[in-house]
Amino acid sequence: MISPPTLAILLLTIASCGWSQDEDPFATLGERSIQQVAPAPRKPARDSTGNPFSQVETDSWSADYLVAMGVPSLCVRHQGDPKIYIRFTWLRTFHHPISITLEVHGDEAMLWVIELSGKGGYDPGIVASERRLSVAQDSAEKLKKSFEMPSLWTPLSDLETAYFDSCKDGALWLFEYSAPQEYRRIELLSPPDPQDAIAGMRDFTQHRALVKSLLGISGFSIPETDFY
Repeated sequence: MISPPTLAILLLTIASCGWSQDEDPFATLGERSIQQVAPAPRKPARDSTGNPFSQVETDSWSADYLVAMGVPSLCVRHQGDPKIYIRFTWLRTFHHPISITLEVHGDEAMLWVIELSGKGGYDPGIVASERRLSVAQDSAEKLKKSFEMPSLWTPLSDLETAYFDSCKDGALWLFEYSAPQEYRRIELLSPPDPQDAIAGMRDFTQHRALVKSLLGISGFSIPETDFY
């Protein structure tokens, strides 16, 4: 039990804080806390030379994985670079992130293949494997022509955008093409087989076949259950 003198001191201490009966010192605490922890706008990620990975102000989250891979931006080219660069970045939610870059210069072509230790839907991890491979001229030319087809880069319709936005899990497919005076880019999320697509969507068979070709010449053997 609190003694009368102690109670009097306690009441006097509370009164000295200057709170009125209608005043709640914690009423706006939640509001202040929300304002304090609100995240700052995301700045575009950049490669090791300071170039952004995207031509727009806001990045795709794929940029974090490209940074972890140590690959250069393809949307900003070094002056006088005559090469053609073709890159496919595959970020599967539950599998290692993969990047395959084809570099074409005249009759010569090289593949630069990088695989991270993390998962495409989680932390990128670190570079787990990296290799460079020579590519036969006929294979490189075939891939190059496939990437130059306008249908590969057709912007998504509102229906397709809504479909991909509704997918909670899957894989980000990032296609990039960079040549002197030209840059193309398109992102898809686990483009479906024709039989699984909803009415009104395009046929993504071209994209799926191109990815399988790239994986094949890069030395990957992906089970069908893991191809998404």
